[in-house]
Amino acid sequence: MENVFLWIPIGIFVIYITFIFIKSFLNKEASTALAISKGSNDYAGMVILFTILGTMIGPGYSFSAIEEFYKYGFFYTIFFILAAIQFWLFGHLFAGRIKNISADCETAGDILRQAYGKPMQIVTGILTLFFSIAIVGALSLAGGRVLSSVTGFEQNTATVIVLVFVVMYSLWGGIATVIKTDTPQFLFVCAFALIGLGAAIYQFCLNSESIDISDFVFNSNQTPSIEIIDLVFAFLLGEAFLPVYSIRGIIAKDAITAQKAFKRAAYIGFVWFIVLTVIGIGAHYIAYDNEKLVYLNLVQSTFHGTWWGALLVGLALAGMLSVVMSTIDSLLNSAGVSFRKDIMQQIFKSITPEEQLTYTRYAILIVAVFGLLIASVFNDSIMDLLLKAYALWVPAIVFPFAYYLIKNKVNNKNSGIYGAITGFLGWCVFNLISAPIPSILIGLILNVITVLLIEKYATRNNRTA
Repeated sequence: MENVFLWIPIGIFVIYITFIFIKSFLNKEASTALAISKGSNDYAGMVILFTILGTMIGPGYSFSAIEEFYKYGFFYTIFFILAAIQFWLFGHLFAGRIKNISADCETAGDILRQAYGKPMQIVTGILTLFFSIAIVGALSLAGGRVLSSVTGFEQNTATVIVLVFVVMYSLWGGIATVIKTDTPQFLFVCAFALIGLGAAIYQFCLNSESIDISDFVFNSNQTPSIEIIDLVFAFLLGEAFLPVYSIRGIIAKDAITAQKAFKRAAYIGFVWFIVLTVIGIGAHYIAYDNEKLVYLNLVQSTFHGTWWGALLVGLALAGMLSVVMSTIDSLLNSAGVSFRKDIMQQIFKSITPEEQLTYTRYAILIVAVFGLLIASVFNDSIMDLLLKAYALWVPAIVFPFAYYLIKNKVNNKNSGIYGAITGFLGWCVFNLISAPIPSILIGLILNVITVLLIEKYATRNNRTA
């Protein structure tokens, strides 16, 4: 009987997402390439807020974060709070500017092309594809673990089931379905947090006499300084200007709407990471066989044995699936659009609207297939895979993007592409030789120096001319 109550919330979640997809499909809301990328292009603030949160709170910033807090305590909270600060800074400094300059843009590459030309757009498209493949692989791995723990399916089989379901509505639903599913998914994510928090508080109450707060303060001396610096830059800059967030700025109703949505997401993110810290620490009172499913073990151990407990566990599982799917669908959508607009349309100018739609869908399938390969080959922690993916983006794209948005112009279109190449190569070399300095930092510094030197030299030439 408990199994019935366990599956009720999961069934409701799956049925609702399927209903939204079928409705979008029948209404032909993604019948063109532009509809897949931008939808109505006039989304209100709360819609943008929910879809930002639905994308931000993926497995890395939810149950994988709980696993880090479980292992490292309060010390690791600092890094996740840096991620919330990143979203606030993006909203305050850049989101409104993106909306103001992106009237004819569909992707982050489109925006960069305005400043740095076609080569920069193509490079951005290529990096978007590789970045998306890496993260889709990490998220699919997380979804497979969750579904496998419930159904007993072999993990690879469960991973395929999760990804196929998301691919179906991403292929034929476009950004409209992504946004429509993000709102209910975020509500399930809230249930995920509240149930986990309740379980953690219950464990604190049961073990109040043995609680020693010093047990949960991680000794930073155990972590090499190089790794700490690497984490700081990864969390503070890793998701800056990612295509999945740039598109939220592009499709917002206006600049103020975009700005407010990102800043509010940052405030909610701050509270979110504090809640996850409490859950991770509360999980210390449960014995585990698998530290990669800390949250699920905590909830199941706390609420087992009753019908309402099974219902709560089912709701928590639906929340975990929501966490996975709400980020995968955004990544697949942005990768498909980027491949079509940033790569194919720049190389082949005479692409028909029908071919544009086909290329977008092919790219979604390609990213999904290679993401599955990543999930099957790597068995690292989700957070490790995410940090590796961030390292592809930060050294190449972050500074040229920020520079253009702040200055609103560039003096030499080549500065962006040379900066991206220098930064990426610097990251590769220092990563290969295992230098005593974080490779992500070296790549970023080389990018900054290259862009600024070229821009300064171009400014001097313009003055003498």
